[in-house]
Amino acid sequence: MIGIVRVFLAERGLQASEEKTRIVSVAQGFDFISRHYVKENGWIHVTPSRAAVERIKASLKELIFTHKRSQKTLIDSINRKLSGWASYHRYSDAQAAFQEIDKLVEDCLWKAMLARHPKMNPPKIRSKYWYTDSKEKSVYSLPKNRSVCVRRLSDTLLIASYEKVLLNKNPYIDAEYFQCRQERKAIVGVTGRYLDIWKRQQGRCYYCGRPILPDQARDVVQLAMDKPAKESGFVAKLAGCFADGQTDEQLIAEVNAVFGTDLDPEDFSAIMNYANHQLVEVAKAQLGNVGGEPYWSWYGFQGRVEWCACFVSWCANECGYIDKGIIPKFAGCNTGVAWFKNKGQWLDGSTTPDSGYIIFFDWPDENGVQDGSSDHVGIVEKVEDGRVYTIEGNSGDACERNSYPIGNYQILGYGTPNLF
Repeated sequence: MIGIVRVFLAERGLQASEEKTRIVSVAQGFDFISRHYVKENGWIHVTPSRAAVERIKASLKELIFTHKRSQKTLIDSINRKLSGWASYHRYSDAQAAFQEIDKLVEDCLWKAMLARHPKMNPPKIRSKYWYTDSKEKSVYSLPKNRSVCVRRLSDTLLIASYEKVLLNKNPYIDAEYFQCRQERKAIVGVTGRYLDIWKRQQGRCYYCGRPILPDQARDVVQLAMDKPAKESGFVAKLAGCFADGQTDEQLIAEVNAVFGTDLDPEDFSAIMNYANHQLVEVAKAQLGNVGGEPYWSWYGFQGRVEWCACFVSWCANECGYIDKGIIPKFAGCNTGVAWFKNKGQWLDGSTTPDSGYIIFFDWPDENGVQDGSSDHVGIVEKVEDGRVYTIEGNSGDACERNSYPIGNYQILGYGTPNLF
């Protein structure tokens, strides 16, 4: 067999490497370009090779234990390594390897922080650099900005299959087919003209505002089909994320096409209307309350505190949203902001919100200066005639209805609860 291969290569001016060339049984398995291939029960199983796993582990250990710069730089450096490795191995059965690497990163960061703060109590170190997310998983992050955190490889979406190339297509005859493939490649790789779109949206989905991660499917679509197809008229979006203004029938048709479901538009409309307005209806029932005692005492405080966040949390709890991880339980506005940002569910204050969004404010001080942190929070009731109508606890020490122009300078941003 090797002789046949040598002849085949020689006719093409090539030569097999004596050191690297060998014949093995596919049932025995072999490594090739950092992946391990083995045939079991009639199927070819592909996993990251042991050598590849050990290389990335050694590289991450060296990075973490020798890093001398800021924690943000460390997190960015770790995430770049993890993202690159995940992008390559997401086409294989890599879940076990991803979990192994996640554990190594966690262990190394813990040891590094213990060495960094030898006189600090371990529980205090833990609370300073780690927080627990809605999935009850520990996440390493910046102490003052929880949205800057180390990613988990085990959260990577594994790709089940490649898009097959149609072998009966001719590049000279079927030019449109090959052009579509190149366009798809450019969209996924964020290259060419799509790079400017990506930068303009800061890597976030145009519709939902969530970050588009390297391993997530995405599309580039034209906003207005009745206008010229200029670059400024195109936006990037997560696959399966849909535009405002669609009818239920259009939305469900696209959802069913993307996810292979068979949802009924009437049932879906009823569910959406209930979910979007449940939080608002709970909040509306509290209008007129003075002092906020039901909300801050429910939270666990023995006496009155600034209770706007307690009010939002109480309303969310009444809807069952805290237990489901849809809205956090928080008593400090900035804690709420950090939670939504960390989840990729944050929109800035210039956005036109939807009913049920959580609205955060940044009040100016006596000199008219805003510090970029949140001082107050409420619930968006509706948007009408260019104004955002809200229901807020602790507005003059009462539950009050207020309104603001869309994009008002006092609106810091919005948390967008993910109801589904």
